Amino acid sequence: MSAVDYVLLAAVSNGSAAHPGAYSLVWRMGTGWSWGDPNSPLAFDVDLPIAPERATILERRGCDLHPVDATTPDGADYLMSFVWPFHLARHDRLAAALDVLRRHPVTIDRAGASEWLAAQLAEPRPDVLTVVWQSITEQYWPAAESVAVQHIVAHARDRMPLAHVSLEGVPPPIGPAGYDVVAHGAELRVDGRLIGHSTHHGPPIVLPG
Repeated sequence: MSAVDYVLLAAVSNGSAAHPGAYSLVWRMGTGWSWGDPNSPLAFDVDLPIAPERATILERRGCDLHPVDATTPDGADYLMSFVWPFHLARHDRLAAALDVLRRHPVTIDRAGASEWLAAQLAEPRPDVLTVVWQSITEQYWPAAESVAVQHIVAHARDRMPLAHVSLEGVPPPIGPAGYDVVAHGAELRVDGRLIGHSTHHGPPIVLPG
């Protein structure tokens, strides 16, 4: 069942997060493992000794109140403008992700998260694992929107195989030395269970313990 996925991204802006299989994840310790496209322009070195299961992603779709068409030069420049100029690694990752997105565009509907998820999850998909994915967005939602999304996901889980993946958290004040990722980083959760912490701008991911 987990080998076939339908990915829904709530409040995703541009769709670059919809392509986990088009990126490359590599663990280089011991016997090592790799996952995703080995020829991808975007590769991540990870510290995770357990290789993820292979998956075939059948469909990707997202929503945002103000979608950005990142396949256009203006859209790409707009996204780049949000990355601090001295964060060179983030600029490199975003440029590589935009390269993938231009080759594999994703439909992003203009809608709020709860309204859109209710429509997307109205028809059960019993033969696939539906993944609802949100990343650094809930801090911008009204409280009622957060409650509605949790309710919709819980109700859908009773009718179909579903996983809810979130990376959320409000960043602390940041000084020249940065901040402690475990104490103040964003929380990576799957169905509410804490998997690890990361910075609010990406790697590294720190596992519990």
